[in-house]
Amino acid sequence: MRFKKNQAFITDTATGLHWAAETGAGVSWAEAPGYLEKLNRDRWGGLSGWRLPTRRELRTVMDYGVTSPAMDLRVFENMPLGNYWCAEEYPLMDRSCAWVIFSGLGSSIVMNKGNRENVIAVNGPVLKSDFRDMGGGIILDEASGLMWQKGENPRMRLTDAEKYCRELTLGGFSDWRLPTLKELGSLLDMSYSGGGWYFKDFFPAEGLKPPLLHYFSGTEFENHYAWVINFCFGYDGYYGGKNANLLFRAVRGEKSGCEASTADAALNRRVNLKNTALSKEETTAAGALTWERKTTEAGMGLYTHDEAKAYIDGLNRSAYGGFTDWRLPRREELRRVYGERWRDTLPEFYWSAEDGPEPSLAYGIYFAYGCAICYPKSNRCNVRAVRGAYKPAKLILLDNGCVLDETSGLYWKRGESPPLTLADAEKYCAGLSIGGFNDWRVPTMGELASLVDLNGSPGAWFDKSMFPDTQTLPQGFYMSSTPFGGTFLWGVNFQFGYDGYYADPGSPYPFRPVRGGGHEI
Repeated sequence: MRFKKNQAFITDTATGLHWAAETGAGVSWAEAPGYLEKLNRDRWGGLSGWRLPTRRELRTVMDYGVTSPAMDLRVFENMPLGNYWCAEEYPLMDRSCAWVIFSGLGSSIVMNKGNRENVIAVNGPVLKSDFRDMGGGIILDEASGLMWQKGENPRMRLTDAEKYCRELTLGGFSDWRLPTLKELGSLLDMSYSGGGWYFKDFFPAEGLKPPLLHYFSGTEFENHYAWVINFCFGYDGYYGGKNANLLFRAVRGEKSGCEASTADAALNRRVNLKNTALSKEETTAAGALTWERKTTEAGMGLYTHDEAKAYIDGLNRSAYGGFTDWRLPRREELRRVYGERWRDTLPEFYWSAEDGPEPSLAYGIYFAYGCAICYPKSNRCNVRAVRGAYKPAKLILLDNGCVLDETSGLYWKRGESPPLTLADAEKYCAGLSIGGFNDWRVPTMGELASLVDLNGSPGAWFDKSMFPDTQTLPQGFYMSSTPFGGTFLWGVNFQFGYDGYYADPGSPYPFRPVRGGGHEI
């Protein structure tokens, strides 16, 4: 058995680390040392030396075979779903931010140090890499025993990368493979020494230029995507399309004991929600939609996508609340209510009506972040019914260089603007005059997301007739003015159709100026 528990702490036999059985909540990064000082003063579990875990260490207890949370609740039963502080601060943005791991997915993100998040203490020697250049194009990590390919490979799809590794012979070895996400993360230089997130003395990344330093891992997300790490910005993501051409680095050696999935997905879900009563007051400003209210009740409210449709049919057959026009919400309708923070909304995934880019997938909103992602339709997820007219964007090309959305009342600049930082983009918009209008601005995330065409062709998730010059290469990412966690900015990738929260306000990105609006999106 990997984990051994007592009342005070949990021992991970795969790493030798001890994890406090109790966690702290509502703690800023600056307050975390005080929380740890008390544990050490009280000699929690008979031990001193309790500290914040590094990002790498906290990731070792994440279980990428499950979500919501990405942990085994039979072991970490007192670890609430949420963000957990890591020891490393973020070296950019005037060092006002620090890394966290979100336990719902196991993803690493950056949050403002003043945010009140969770703390779990760890005890034991810090896990570190210890690289040595063996020659012959091989780098050995003496700490883990893993051997790494030093040089770079051509960008290719995931299946081709896996095949490439299997057929690779390097240094006399022929048992190369793609690294797991946890293994790949051991190559990150969290100190950002030399202005990069990788150890340049060992992995010089010759011939590569930022910002497209996304590397595949062999860890899958929901059997349809792959986890990736961007060695330009230090973050990871679960959105790596298997058909995307990304970088990769081969590894060989035995996988660590912290890689195996031990959680039972059927038992690993938290208290969920059951439909109980209609709330006529809970409506959005856009279209006065009416949403069902839910209350906590264990074991209820999880549905496959087909079961979610049947659930809606049941509401209508019973004329729930006196209405027979309940439906699954659209993706962007769900996004609009993310900020409402209703008490009965879990920080988990909620189904939308739209199919994903593959027939087996469907879109939804992950309410821990507010981001739109796809899940396999066979997954059991949350549902919240809605009623009221769905009003999609209705774009009309005007003769004055603008595109009007008659639904929202927004006017969009049709042509492209130069990639700029947020501050420079705001100045650019303030000086812009198109079609007789001079009140242009950088759009919010909700406004920008309204331009995503979920029926778009691969590589073009937008209306080409309205915005023919949209920059899908090299990244296709357009920033919004909406901040995430007091750190990055939200944006939309019009090449792949997903959104993200990793735009650095101080870095230049494409953007699309907007003005007007009949309601808040």
